[in-house]
Amino acid sequence: MLIDQERNLTKALSFSPYAVVINMPSNDAANNFTVGDQLRNYRIITEAATAAGVLTWVATPQPRNFTTFSQIQLQRDVRDSILQIYGDQAIEFWDGIAEEDGHILAAYNAGDGVHLNNAGHAILFERVFAKGIQDIDCLDWVAVDTPPALAAKASLSQRFPTQRIAMYR
Repeated sequence: MLIDQERNLTKALSFSPYAVVINMPSNDAANNFTVGDQLRNYRIITEAATAAGVLTWVATPQPRNFTTFSQIQLQRDVRDSILQIYGDQAIEFWDGIAEEDGHILAAYNAGDGVHLNNAGHAILFERVFAKGIQDIDCLDWVAVDTPPALAAKASLSQRFPTQRIAMYR
């Protein structure tokens, strides 16, 4: 499988974010990757981001209208593992979006059984927003003996942290 150089962590880090949200909705389960392989990929990505000084949040898989029980179970097992491993750094993208059988609720299905519609994406946005990532101060501390002109310049340098959150899936 080829790596998409425009949609990976290396590309995300090239924007110098202070945080990344890792979202791998369902393609790994569609390709029958084991739970262990999927979790290893999350670990590799979070360790690389952390080594670069970037905060990470990991989204759970999103429901998908799989026709095999094993793929739905892969999704559930990865979801449960992410919630356990990443705790407060996990973002729940399953509950309230999935039917009991693991399919996408009709109200959030874009029509193909794979993607969410705008209402579904709005829920995901709200869940990311609720984590408060946009409120994290990405400014460097300014010493009290810094001349006022330099302090003002420093405080304006990164005043809009929501523009520095990289979200790749």
